[in-house]
Amino acid sequence: MSGTSATRASSETRVASEAERQVNYGFLRSNFPFSIRLLRGFVRRESQRIFDEVGILPGDASVVAILALNPGITQTKLCDSLLLKKSQLAVILRGMSEQGLLVRKESAEDRRINTLRLTKKGEKLWEKLRERIDQHNELILSPLSDGERRALNQLFDKIIGGFETRSMPGDVAAPDAD
Repeated sequence: MSGTSATRASSETRVASEAERQVNYGFLRSNFPFSIRLLRGFVRRESQRIFDEVGILPGDASVVAILALNPGITQTKLCDSLLLKKSQLAVILRGMSEQGLLVRKESAEDRRINTLRLTKKGEKLWEKLRERIDQHNELILSPLSDGERRALNQLFDKIIGGFETRSMPGDVAAPDAD
C-alpha cells in the first residue's frame, strides 16, 4: 500500500471509529422518557454488579426494601406500590419464601388477606443491601451538588406525585420492552 493510501485508510478508520463512539441523540436528549430510558440502562448495568455481590436478583431488591420499610404489608399493597403484576410478584415472593427471606401471616382483621414481613435472614439481607444501595446512589449522583440532588429529588417527587393522583390502585405499568 502506498503512503497516501495508508494515510487515507488510517484516516477513514479513525473517522469510522469516532462515529462508532459518538451518537447524536439530537432532540432525544431533551425528551424525558428517552432520557429516563438511557439513565435506567446505565443504572441497571451498574446495579447488576451490586446485586450479584449481595446475592439477590435485581427485581427482588425493591421487594426486600418495601418489606423492610413496611412490615406487615399486604401482597396487594406491595404489588400496587411496585407497579408489578400479581403474577410477577407471586414468582418473586415464592422465591424469597423458599430462601427463607420472608414469611406470610394471616391478617388478624381479615383471614382472607396475608401480610408479609421479612424473617431475621431477610432483615440481615436488607442491612447488607441498604448499605450497597446507599453506595450505589452516591455513585450515580456523584456529578451533582447537594443542592442539585435535593432539586432532582423534589422534581421526581413532583412528577411521581402527578402519576399517583391520576392512577387507580391496581393499575400496572406496561412491562418493559427491554
